[in-house]
Order: sequence, then structure tokens, then C-alpha cells
Amino acid sequence: MKNPALIAEPTVHRTAAVDYLIPFEDQNFTLTEQTIDAHHVLGNTVRNNKLSYFDITFIGYKHQVLDLQVPFGKLLTRLQIAILPTHLLVSCSCNEQTEKLCAHAHKVLVTLVSRRGQDYFSRFYKPDLFKLAEGYPDLFELKTGLEGIRFESAKTLGTVYIPSQKIAAPQSEPVADQQPTITHDQVGYSLYTIFRQDHLPFLAGFTGQLLNDGSAIKSFSTIFQTSVAPEHIVFTDQQLMLNAIGSRIQTTTEQLLQIQGANTAQSLEEVVSKYTTPGVSQIQIYRQRLLDLWSRANPLLAGERLVNRYSDGRKIKFDHKPKKGYTKPFQTASSEVGVSFTLTRQKACYRLQLHVLRDGNPLDCYELYPARSPLFVFDKRGAVYLLASTLRDIDLITSLTITGQVLTVMDIHFEHFNRSVLQFLTRHYPFQYNSVGANQRILHVQQMQLRIFEHAGSFCFQPQVDYGQELLVPTLSAGASWIEIHRQPVIFIRDKAREATLTELVRSLHTDFASQACKNEDCFSLPKTTILNTGCLPDMLSKLKENQITVTGIEDIGALADYMNLVDIRMGIHADKDWFEITLKASCSQISISSEVLRNAILENDGQLALKDGTRATIPVSWQKKLKTVMSFSQPSKSGMRLSGFHAQLLDQLNDQSGQQGLQGFAQNRKSNAARVKVITDRQVPDNVLATLRTYQKEGFNWLMFLKDNGWGGILADEMGLGKTLQVLTLLQKVYQNGLHTRPSLLIVPTSLLFNWQQEAEKFTPDLRIVRYHGAFRQQQASRLDSGDVILTTYKTVVHDIDILKYAQFEYLILDEAQAIKNQASQRYKAVSILDARTRLAMTGTPVENSGNDLYALMNFVNPGMLGSLRGFNKLLSNKAETDSVAYLQKVISTFILRRTKQQVAKDLPEKTEMVIYCEMETQQRAVYEAYRIRYQNAIKEKISETGAVNSKLYALAGLLKLRQICNAPVLVEAQVEQEAEPAKIKELMRRLKEITPFHKVLVFSSFTGFLGLIRQQLHALQLGYAYLDGKTKEDQRSKMVDLFQNDNDTRVFLISLKAGGIGLNLTAAEYVFLVDPWWNPAAESQAIDRCYRIGQENNVMAYRMICKDTLEEKILNMQAQKRQLADELISSTDGVLKSLSAEDILELFS
Repeated sequence: MKNPALIAEPTVHRTAAVDYLIPFEDQNFTLTEQTIDAHHVLGNTVRNNKLSYFDITFIGYKHQVLDLQVPFGKLLTRLQIAILPTHLLVSCSCNEQTEKLCAHAHKVLVTLVSRRGQDYFSRFYKPDLFKLAEGYPDLFELKTGLEGIRFESAKTLGTVYIPSQKIAAPQSEPVADQQPTITHDQVGYSLYTIFRQDHLPFLAGFTGQLLNDGSAIKSFSTIFQTSVAPEHIVFTDQQLMLNAIGSRIQTTTEQLLQIQGANTAQSLEEVVSKYTTPGVSQIQIYRQRLLDLWSRANPLLAGERLVNRYSDGRKIKFDHKPKKGYTKPFQTASSEVGVSFTLTRQKACYRLQLHVLRDGNPLDCYELYPARSPLFVFDKRGAVYLLASTLRDIDLITSLTITGQVLTVMDIHFEHFNRSVLQFLTRHYPFQYNSVGANQRILHVQQMQLRIFEHAGSFCFQPQVDYGQELLVPTLSAGASWIEIHRQPVIFIRDKAREATLTELVRSLHTDFASQACKNEDCFSLPKTTILNTGCLPDMLSKLKENQITVTGIEDIGALADYMNLVDIRMGIHADKDWFEITLKASCSQISISSEVLRNAILENDGQLALKDGTRATIPVSWQKKLKTVMSFSQPSKSGMRLSGFHAQLLDQLNDQSGQQGLQGFAQNRKSNAARVKVITDRQVPDNVLATLRTYQKEGFNWLMFLKDNGWGGILADEMGLGKTLQVLTLLQKVYQNGLHTRPSLLIVPTSLLFNWQQEAEKFTPDLRIVRYHGAFRQQQASRLDSGDVILTTYKTVVHDIDILKYAQFEYLILDEAQAIKNQASQRYKAVSILDARTRLAMTGTPVENSGNDLYALMNFVNPGMLGSLRGFNKLLSNKAETDSVAYLQKVISTFILRRTKQQVAKDLPEKTEMVIYCEMETQQRAVYEAYRIRYQNAIKEKISETGAVNSKLYALAGLLKLRQICNAPVLVEAQVEQEAEPAKIKELMRRLKEITPFHKVLVFSSFTGFLGLIRQQLHALQLGYAYLDGKTKEDQRSKMVDLFQNDNDTRVFLISLKAGGIGLNLTAAEYVFLVDPWWNPAAESQAIDRCYRIGQENNVMAYRMICKDTLEEKILNMQAQKRQLADELISSTDGVLKSLSAEDILELFS
């Protein structure tokens, strides 16, 4: 859908596929049938012909666009409706010419509004819902359908086991004309427990009538289960979220009760024992899950006006009218409470007092709710807070609240209490000491450690400080001191500054640690999959080792045992001309590791390798990251790898590896060299280039000169028809204009393009000395290769004469249609790769035909070694996760490849461009042509001498027809001929179609339907979609073929006989035209080209005439130029042509 700001006023030229704007009538998205009628050209005259609601199929709703599919008779239309705050944008796939809404869009809109209400579209404009769903993906799934948008509880949070609850099935579509009933009851929420019995609360919803002043509930209507909330209630977005959370709370609570049974109070000592014993129970997992859910619900409840707690009966039940006396309203608050302790010395005892804190201040009077399974705390003002964020805090508060918040410990029991309870509390919570009479002692850190252990599906990382005498303290614990009682009390003060240093070091090991800590275990944690799949642990361990932090516990975790063996790597760099030799020495546990093993481990095995003694080792991730890109672009060597000078900047990332001697100086030298790299500047086009370069061609010339100045090769990959030949000829003219270069340049082209290049050079750069090295007697010219500026030859010649050419030295080695060397195992690739040239260029319109290997072959030719090994290159392409390396690869490639498409340079192109393609016949085709030419030449000479030129015209016509067919394909005149090679025109046409058709559509005209049949066979072989039209095509099929080509994206080519398709067709989908056998009638050819170059064509048209070199086709082309009046006349037949030719002209055609 287009930007509404760009929508133009309705015009008669509009089609239904163009967005049409319909404003809403008010802020409630109201749209009446009368308004819709006003936006249809027939008004309400079509109202009696409504569409069935059930015929409308919902396709999807994305980015605020409603996508529908509707059948109208045999026509299946797609309707897209963009729903914006003030209006709709409507489009239909029928593409009818219409000033307003088409009939299809009108009927659909009327049907939706009449059946579903005038505010129907308000159901879809809910951008906030999408944001909420994204914020809680584990709680919600957003569902869309023809009825609008709705929330459903997600199915991804834990194992869902519901023994008694029935889950509501998705609601079926309401029957037509049924409008939803909106209740006037107010919605509220209850913490619902069983009366006079401790029970974990559910989150339930209720409805009721308010008092007149709206201050409280006057009477209740019903209490409902949030998982199956009544359909007639219109919930706010916040309430929809609460319903989803409430459904999860109920499920998790029922699961917990299933395995926990009745909850009994625990003593303080039992609580401490539970949290100092390794491992976690299933009950703890469910309790923590439940606590997390209430943590999410609590701030939402704080935003609700009606919240109460409700207890009733002996079991939870829903869908009944609550008893008002059993409810107790309260005001929720989003904050949590904290915990601190005071230890006071009294006569013959110690008194431990619990303080429940809100915002750091103690709550003097509070109530836990529910009493024995508390999740909330009520203060004396009636406000309620989530009790705590950890199970440990909840259990401690519960245990001490039952005893009146105070625990008295007699002296005779204090030593045991200190050892079993107090040491734990002082390490994890703030303490205040009153009248203890203790001395203070500042502790000194003996060792800093990181303990790694498994917990509830995660690996936990607990930073610890060893103060000696077995005093091991987690640095994430909140306590700052603890007390020891022997002969006299001593309070030990922790070194919180050193502890904070260790905490921040561990926090920096992983990005997830920044905002997360597992408070119950005083540690950071990561899911096991994160550690095992990303391989981040070796790098973490390496950093700890650098900071002299001892790691414990990892040896007890089998899955992490291999990570204890870290590979140590030493590196050196030596610059050698255009290469860098990088030496790598690796070892682990005094076992040496070869550079080949190291390379395989980094590129193939995620940094894992096997040592010679059978154990396994891991390469730190930091080294993997730094070396992977360098290895991907390098070639392996015995001592390490060789890196092309193009990639010198990659060595900068190796500079920060500690202990690598000399790299800093090396990097500084590299930066100095980089500063001398030339940049692209505007260059003067030589005066003896007889052409005016278009803007993009001038930019291409500047880019080629930039490569020359820096000694780099490159790939000119402009789309076909944009003048790659002219850009390269301009470069060569610039290179040789002053006579300073003694080396010639070698230009290698397909045989079919040999003459095209020669002709273009004569036309645009006549001062360039072109030497054609081709043909049977070429080797006699080998000694004179340096007599010209440019040696023009073919791929086949280079392969055959490589033993001669490999000793020559060239200024430029240029390949046209360079995709010919994409196979690195081919003789062509091997031959051109050993030729000696200062600079290499490749020209191609299709740098990638089948895979990335094509691009690698070309890049490796123009700049050997620049992309490293093929294996590393392919590994890089296949691993999308290596975003930095792939981005660097794209940057490198973009420097050495210049590609422009027609669309990109359209402003610089003429509306219509006509060119000639010269095709070189292969030996067999040439032999057949010559045999027929000589036969007709001799016979016509006799007839002219006997009866005159006029009376010889029928025989001449027959001869011309035969020769024209042979230029196309010998099999057209001799069916029994076995073709040793493809006819020149078919071969060249197929090559160009493969390049053009992925991006553009093409018309192919021929005077011979037999030749069109041969082209059809080739298109079948290429699996290229096409349409076909000749004189035998019936009128109804003719229009179907035109529609197929114009509208079917898979139909890329239209084969047309010149007489049948020269007039009366509108084929603006095409941008390229090929006249494969042009003839005397330029008017007919112009008409064929104009099939796509006409009103409605928005792109530039390029037309090509295909001519066989050294045949009557070329002679006719030359005669047209000489006898310009013939080209300007509307000659309608070959007979008319012959009447205008003399006997000499006719014989010339057969010479």
C-alpha cells in the first residue's frame, strides 16, 4: 500500500489496484453503508446485490493491512484494506479502470459493515496490542481473523497440566447480523482463596455494579475464570493481559498443589538449610515460576480501580455471584518489599528481629497474605505489596512472622545458631548490631574465584571472595559483615570494594549479565543452550585467567569438561610485497597444534579440536572471532597463512592480542601505507575518443582509472546494453594515448563478439592499434604481438596457444563475457590465470549465474588471492551469523565490482536505443552458407547474362531466402544436416537471454516460424517461460498470449513472427527487442520495436538487430547505409527491394 500522502485525486486513469482513500465519519472508525455507496460510481443501485459474508476469506493482517480474498463468479479477487486512524486505503486486484471504488471493493465493504457493525474496522486498529504481545511473548499469542484481533494465552511457558480445568475452544464466527452485547457492569480482579484455609491464591475476575459515587462495588454480578472470560465483556488492553497472566497463574498453582500438598510452616533453621543445600526441587521450580507470574501481574493490578481479595467455600469455584461479605478491597502497589535484620544482645540471650522494608523504610504493622503460603504483604494503610522477588526472602519472612518477627536465642544455643543460621543471614542480608559489644575486624581478600554450577536448566556463575580460614563469600550477597562468638564477639567487615571489582569483572563476561542476576543463588546465569551452542565459555575463561581469577566447579560438569583445555596461540606477521605471511604457533598443555588443525577447528568445528593425546581442547572465542575472518580471506601455508595485501585492514583487529610482539609497529606502518591509497577522482576523457560518454559511463571510466592507479583488478558488471565496451575502450585509449606503455593489452572475447569489438574500436577509438590474433594463420603473427596496443583474440585461441601466450607480458588482461571462466577446473580458467599482466579486468553482465563460486572465480582472476581459499569463502557465505565477516566481504566486493542496472541509470539513457549484434558462424555453418552462396552466385550470373536482371528476380529471391535461413540455422534448408555446434545466432541469443530475463522481459521477432521453433526448443531446455504468436495463431489465442506476457511474471520471452506481430499489439512489459533476421524493410522492423516502445512504456527500450558477419545480411546493412533513400521509403516487400537494385547490386549480395 502506498503512503496516503502520495494518493492523488481520483482520475479516470485510476485502476482498482491503486489505493483509494475513504475517510471515517468520526474518531470511532465509523463507516456507514451510505458513505460507502458515495464512493462507488453507481451509488446505492448495487445495494440489493450484497455479497454473502461467508464468501469472504481472511488471508492475513500485517502492518495494519487487512488482506481478503473473494470470489466473484469465475474471478477470484484479492482485496487489501489499510486501516489507519482517520481513513481506509482500499485496493483490488481486478485492475479495473474506475474513478472510485470498483464493484468488488464496494460489495465487500458494504457486507462487512452491514453484518459486523459500523465500527467494524476499529477491531483491527490496535497497534498497542501488538506492542504488548511483543513485550510478553511467553504469555500471549496474538490472533487475527475476520472477526478482528484477540489475545490467547501462549503455549510456550512450561509444561501445561490441567487436571480439572476446561480450556475454552476458539469461538466460531458469530452468525450474520448478530451484534455483540456490551455490559454496563464494571470489571475488577480478586485474589481468590479458599475460606478459612491457607491456599495459594488464583487471580480471578469479577463484574458488578458500582455505588453512585463510583467509590466501591454496590453488588456483584459474577466471578469468572480469567482463562475463559465472558465474551460479552469488552476488556481494556491491560485487562486482556491480566486475563492471560491469570490463566497461567491458575495452571501453575494447580500444578504446584498437585506435587506440594498442604503447606506447613518451616522453622528458620529449616529455611536456611534448604537454601544452603545444593540442588533445587521441583516444588521450588514451580514456586519460582509462580512468583515470576505474580511479579508481572502486580504492576498491572496497581493500575486497576477495583481489586479485592475473596475467600469462599471449601474449593475454588467460578461463574457464581460472590458474597459481598467475603470480599475485602485493597489498593495495590507495584513495589516489592525488602528484608533486613537487627541482632541485639540482652541478658543471657540474643534477640534477632526481622524488618520488612518498603522503599528502605520498615513496615511497623503488616499482614502476610495468605498466611502460610504468603505472596503479598498488607500494611496498616490497606495497601498491598508483592512480598518479595525471591523465594528465600519469602520463606524467611514467613518463618519469622509466625514467631512475631522476633527470635530469641539463649546463650547456650547461640554457637549452634550462629553456625547453622546466623552466618548465612549475615552473608546475604543487611545487619545492624545493638549492644553486642563486639570488636570489628576488616577482612583481607586471599583469593577471588568464580564458581560454576548447574541450576534449573542453566549454568550459574557465582563470584566469590575467599577471606581465608574457609570464609568463602558470594560477592552478590547483600550482607556487609558477620559476627563470630567465641570468647568475645568479633564483627568481621567484608571488603566490599574488592568484591565489587570481581562482580563487575564477571558481569562483563556476557552481555546478558548486565541486567540479570539469580538472587536465590547470588549468581549470574545463562541457559545451557547459550553456553553449549554459542561457544562463549572459552573466551570467558580466558578473560578470567588473564585477571588471575580461579575457576571452580567446572570440572564437575561433564558437558563443560573440554572447556578446561584452552589453546594458547602465538602469532607473527611478515610483509612480502603484495602479501602478508602470518605465522601461527598454537599449543595446549605443552602439546603443539599444527596450523592446519588450528585452521580447521576455527573454520569448521566452532573452535573445538582433538589433541594428540586424545583429549579435546577449545580455542577461546576472542581468538576465533579475530582469526575467522582473516582465515576466510587467506590461503593456508605451512607456517600459518598468506593474506593478500588488499586485506591489510583485517590485521588491525589482531593488534590487541596480548603478548604479540611487533604488531603495534606493524599496524602503524600499515596505516601509513593505507594513507597513500588513491581515491576515485574525475578524469579527463581523451579527445580522440569519438563519443560523448553518458554520466554513468564517465563514472565507470573514473572507476577503471582508480583501479589502475592502485594496481588493482576489477569487474565491470553493468547490465547488457549500458556500454561496457565503450568504457573499456576509453580506458585503453587513455592508457596508450601518450605512447608511454610498451606492453600491449590482451583482450579475450567470445568468437561471436570478435567483430563487434573490432568495429566498436574503429568507431570510437580509431587511434588504438588493434591486432586481431585469430584464425588459421595467427601463429605466424606471434612475433608481432607487441606491434599493436590491443591484441584481440578469443577464449578458444588462448586455450590452444597458451604455450605461446604465457611468455608474453601484457599491460592489461581483459575478459569480455567473463562468466566463461566461472568453472575453475576448466581449461579456460587455467589458461587465463597463468597469463602475465599488470592489471586484470573482467566484463560481464552476470557476475553470479548459479552460485557464489561464479563470483569467487572472477574475483580470484582479477585479484588473485583476494578472497582467500574457495573453502573459506563458501564457509563465510553459508554462515549468516558471521555478520561482521559477511559485511566486510560485501565491502571488499563492492570496491572491486561496478554494476549498474537500466533502472539505476534510466535518467541518462535515451528512450529508445538500437544496436547491431554481429555473430560469427562456426565452421560447419559457414561451409553450408558458402556452398549455397556459390551455387546461386553462378546460376544468377548465367541468368542475368541470358535474360537480364529483372527476369532473374525470382531465382534471386529464392537464393536470398535460402541464405537468410542458413544465417539463422542450416537445418532450416537441409533437414538432414547434423549440427556439430549451435547456430551462431541461437548461441548468442541464448547467452543474452540468460543475462537479461532474470530482470527484464524480451520480444524476439523472426520472419521464419521454423527458426522460432528452434528457439522454442532452446527455451524449453532452459526452462524459461515464453509466449508464442505467429500467423496461424487464432484471434482468441492471440489475446491470451498477449495477456500472458504482459501479466505473468514467469513468462519472460515473447516469440513473434514479424508479419503476424508487427502491428496491433501493445507489449509494454518488454524492455528488450531482438530482430534475429533483419531484412530490407526498416519500417516493418520499426513497427516491431514499437510493440513495446509506445504509450504506457515507463522504461527505456533497447533493440538489437542480429547480423551474421561476412554474409548477405551484413551486405544489406551496408547497402542500407549507402542507399539511405531505401531505408526511408516504406518498402513493403522483397520484390520491391529487388526492383530498386541493379544487376551489380544483386551479384554483390551473393559475392
